[in-house]
Amino acid sequence: MPHLCLIHAGGTLGMQPSPQGLRPTAGQLAALAQRVLPVETTLTVVEYAPLLDSAEATPADWARLAADLAARRTSFDGFVVVHGTDTLAFTAAALAFLLPHFGKPVVVTGAQVPLCLPASDGWGNLAHAFAAASQPDFVEVGVVFAGQLLRGVRSQKVDAQQLAAFASLGTPALATFGVVADWQRALWRPHAAAEPFVPRSLNPQCRVVLATLAPGATVDFIAAALAQQPLDALVLAAFGNGNAPHHPALEAALAAQVDAGALVVVVSQVPRGVVLGGAYASSQGLLATGAIGAGGMTVAAAVAKTHVVASLPVSPAARQAAFLADWAGERG
Repeated sequence: MPHLCLIHAGGTLGMQPSPQGLRPTAGQLAALAQRVLPVETTLTVVEYAPLLDSAEATPADWARLAADLAARRTSFDGFVVVHGTDTLAFTAAALAFLLPHFGKPVVVTGAQVPLCLPASDGWGNLAHAFAAASQPDFVEVGVVFAGQLLRGVRSQKVDAQQLAAFASLGTPALATFGVVADWQRALWRPHAAAEPFVPRSLNPQCRVVLATLAPGATVDFIAAALAQQPLDALVLAAFGNGNAPHHPALEAALAAQVDAGALVVVVSQVPRGVVLGGAYASSQGLLATGAIGAGGMTVAAAVAKTHVVASLPVSPAARQAAFLADWAGERG
């Protein structure tokens, strides 16, 4: 009989209407979740207090969730995390990086419409998340939304209005849910049974910044800000395949950050983008600064992994090597 743990961190799924709009409401999810629990499955609910609006989530919340999962790892067969959709992709990626060789299913889900309202998508998302968390051979962090199980490190929020809020562009779904579940087990990452579970730590105080290039004054602003503010790490969301305008001040500021020991990562701001170092002349300036490319990583995964890597007590060169290694299928 599977014993699952649901961690209710917050989000729309468990919200109620209020005069100020939808807001997290404590105490209702434990009973409601029983309605869609698989037969012969038991559930323990852990509810955060206060519940979190995911727009307020920080790396400290990623670390808290990872620690709570790690502490309960041996007591349950699988885990479901209910989370708000705004930053769900960041949290799912962070959990995958913080919990290597966890060996149990961890499924993150949420809703676009609260359970308390008609036609809520939360019922189906919860039911499918419980089904995925009951698969003992699913040993990675996944995201369940709108009838699909997605790899956590490849998930992206792609729609704020429709129920199909998440996708893993360029990466097939790990399962689809219809009349029966279609488990794509051949795509699942294998369990490395010989590898011990040793959680990674994260320093929430690391100064990790995401900067997105845009034509015009944005480039001047980023260059000036970087010249004045030392960072632990920077994720630069560049154009296309990792391209940027030739901008001596920006390149000098990036080089200075690298020289000071910061990890500087270039990711594509295109949803299906891949950073191809040197493919275009306009990418050469960035690479010459000592920045490294994120390959086909999503922006959310690049930010989460950069924060975890920046927290490692190793040399700058070792941090670069750690970022370039594929930890959880994040590079596409």
